[in-house]
Amino acid sequence: QDAIDAANSLDIVLVQPGTYQENINFRGKNLTLGSLFLTTGKRSYIEETIIDGGGRKEVAMLQNIESYARFSGLTLTNGENVAYLGAAIFCAGEFDLILDHVILTENAGSAVKHEGGKLLIQNSQIRRNMGGVSAVSFDGLSDSNITILNSLIVENNQYAIYTTGNSELLVSFSTISQNGNQPQNSVSGLDLGGTSHIFENS
Repeated sequence: QDAIDAANSLDIVLVQPGTYQENINFRGKNLTLGSLFLTTGKRSYIEETIIDGGGRKEVAMLQNIESYARFSGLTLTNGENVAYLGAAIFCAGEFDLILDHVILTENAGSAVKHEGGKLLIQNSQIRRNMGGVSAVSFDGLSDSNITILNSLIVENNQYAIYTTGNSELLVSFSTISQNGNQPQNSVSGLDLGGTSHIFENS
């Protein structure tokens, strides 16, 4: 959190390998938070660089962001859903969220809850999260969309994806499987509102 507080909007904050028991807040800044994967391309850094929410509240709170927030090459775990907010990442407001080469796992509630803007999940894994409405919860406002590319949403004890409002959904080259805690939801666990849903090569 200290590095985020010291950063300026548009900065890239690099996190060294290790486990950090923190609940972070971007303080309204447009930031990229990432592991050394960002500079080296070494995939092992994704699982070696962990932000642990400590089971207290969401791992990352994002609110009053001007335009975007990005996570890259990190694992976010052990977040706790408080008042139906996201357990790993909660986004309050309409801005773009980018999750690139991120693992969201073993969080108690929705792994990511976004209220508006655009959500891009690519080359990422959302797995083994429990409780809450869904692994990915998206309340779309006008001109809102969610895009999931080359990612896994698996083994979550909840819906995989929940959308509502004016949201548009595109899922491409991704696997959504073994989600939901009811027999009828055991394959994918989708609860889709919004205006359009496109699944291709998934």
